Amino acid sequence: MNEQVLEELYKKWGRTALNLHILSLEAGRSVDDPTERKMQQYVLSSINRDRFISYLQRATFENEWLTIRDLVQLIHCQRGTVETMIRDVEGYGVLDIKRDEKNVRYLKASEKLMGYYHNYTKWLFRIMTDKGGMSSARATATAILELENTVQ
Repeated sequence: MNEQVLEELYKKWGRTALNLHILSLEAGRSVDDPTERKMQQYVLSSINRDRFISYLQRATFENEWLTIRDLVQLIHCQRGTVETMIRDVEGYGVLDIKRDEKNVRYLKASEKLMGYYHNYTKWLFRIMTDKGGMSSARATATAILELENTVQ
């Protein structure tokens, strides 16, 4: 019985998470800065572009650098695809790129790109709290954790 309830709670939490994701895609966040708007459009234009930018941002949060090879493996694409994505955004000042003595490039998100991400997360927070999604997801997650403890 508890396992069936747990599965239903997981589905409810998943539905809440999906609704928030769709809301974030459809809400049409208005961006005044032209470069930030171009980056917003770039990220939304394909899953590979979204992954590319997201992995660079995570690398910056973790204070690490990614090589082209790292990005190819993370995104599951060809080297040429990563090279194209770098060229697509390089002129916007959103990448920090350094080279080692063997001329290997290392990349992460620039402060500018991280600022754009911060703007997005503040907006997303408002969407989540205004629509009640955060409290609904938290309540469901708490119920799942409590029930998981009784099932184990």
